[in-house]
Amino acid sequence: MSAPSRYRVARIIGAVIGLAAVVWIVGETLRGDGGRPSQSPKEQLARAKSGEDYHRRVGLAPGMQPAVGTQVRTLQAYYALRAYAGAPPSIPHEVDAEMGRTQDCNICHERGGFVKRFNAYAPVTPHPTYENCLQCHALPGGAESFVANDWQSVRLPILGRPALPGNPPPIPHTLQLRTDCLSCHAGPAAVAEVRTSHPERLNCRQCHVPRMTDDVFVRTAQR
Repeated sequence: MSAPSRYRVARIIGAVIGLAAVVWIVGETLRGDGGRPSQSPKEQLARAKSGEDYHRRVGLAPGMQPAVGTQVRTLQAYYALRAYAGAPPSIPHEVDAEMGRTQDCNICHERGGFVKRFNAYAPVTPHPTYENCLQCHALPGGAESFVANDWQSVRLPILGRPALPGNPPPIPHTLQLRTDCLSCHAGPAAVAEVRTSHPERLNCRQCHVPRMTDDVFVRTAQR
């Protein structure tokens, strides 16, 4: 083999080795999650239980609890924005003319995140595909437009109440436009009283069933 041929072969072999090294480095980086060492099964399980993977995927702040000093949503504040349980919440902040025209609410509410202006985390919408937000969500104020009446709101759903002690609690509300459970029950903007302890388990209705399905489980007399 002539010298030029040997040189070309050496170049090809060098290129193959270099490419293999690059593939190996990239693979280890992805497997180790951003350059960190690969985790043992025990470490991976602990990380899954903490919900860290979930929050990284959806872009929420790490951990389940809001940062210290931020405004925390409570169940009382949650219902204060609704005419009745299950109603679309009214908008608790000012809406300028540009925001009212474009209705770009999903800039903050599609994935949540901290809003310095309000010192709070933006709640995540369970239905980001519906972009005409003001069709259902009322603007601030406007109470003077309603005539005084004696209408009584519906009874608030009772939380918890599992069928047996230790069982998963049933879902106390309807699922219309609320099929994305984690948008309300996980993340730092979630209402403290209903924040899930296991956001990594994505198939919620595998264990939690809507309360209105009670008729399916009626026991019949055996003959």
